[in-house]
Amino acid sequence: MHRFLLYPGLLLCVLGGYVILMNAASVVVNTRNRRRGIDRFISMVPLVGPLLACAGLFLASAPLWGLAVPWVLDIATWSLLAALPTLVREMRQHRK
Repeated sequence: MHRFLLYPGLLLCVLGGYVILMNAASVVVNTRNRRRGIDRFISMVPLVGPLLACAGLFLASAPLWGLAVPWVLDIATWSLLAALPTLVREMRQHRK
């Protein structure tokens, strides 16, 4: 393993992990705000955290199964996948 690829890989993993962690924290804060009647929404950022983390894992020469871990852990990406059918349906309705 080349050391000049390891350190940027670790940095990308940390940045991706930070985005994934902040996505999970935004779910907690949004739930708490909704219960308290506060009309504020904290946005999640889908796809960015797992892409950064996977790029870092790839540079750090992680095993291939490890590339799936950030995608499984990111709640924002799961939310996007759950909302995708609705988004496609609305896009089709507005096109007509």
